[in-house]
Amino acid sequence: MKVCIAYYSRFGNGKKCAEYVEETLKQNGHSVELFSVTGIRADSLPAADLYIFSSPTQIGNPPGKIRRFIKKLKLPVAEAKYALISTCADENTQVLAKLSEILDNKGLQKAAAGIKIKVLGLKGPLEENYTQKLDSFVQEL
Repeated sequence: MKVCIAYYSRFGNGKKCAEYVEETLKQNGHSVELFSVTGIRADSLPAADLYIFSSPTQIGNPPGKIRRFIKKLKLPVAEAKYALISTCADENTQVLAKLSEILDNKGLQKAAAGIKIKVLGLKGPLEENYTQKLDSFVQEL
C-alpha cells in the first residue's frame, strides 16, 4: 500500500508521531512518503492509497495552517482514503471532527477512526503510552 503522511507540528510532537507511523508502516512493507504542510503545496501531494494527516490542537481547534492546507487539498486520487492524528493537551478537542468534516465534504473516505495523542504540557512530552496507541492506529489501517 502506498501511504502519504502530511503533518503540521508547532513544537515537534506531531512530527514525532508522524515519523513513528511512517517507520511502523515501512517496517510492515508499505511505501510511505512524509511531508510537512509548511513545505509542500496542498495541490502537489503524490498519488497514494491512503493519506494520513496529523494536526496539533490550538485552543481546541486545528491551527490555521493545517486547516487551510486541507481546505485547499487537491488529491490526484478520486475517492481517496484518509486517517487523522491529533496531538492535544485536552481530550475535549474538536480537531478530528472539524478536519473529518472538511475531508468528508471533499469526497474522501475515512479509513480508520482518528486518534488523539495527549501532550503533557504545552511543548510536551507525549503521554507515556503514545507508541502503543499509534501501533493500534496503524493496525486499524
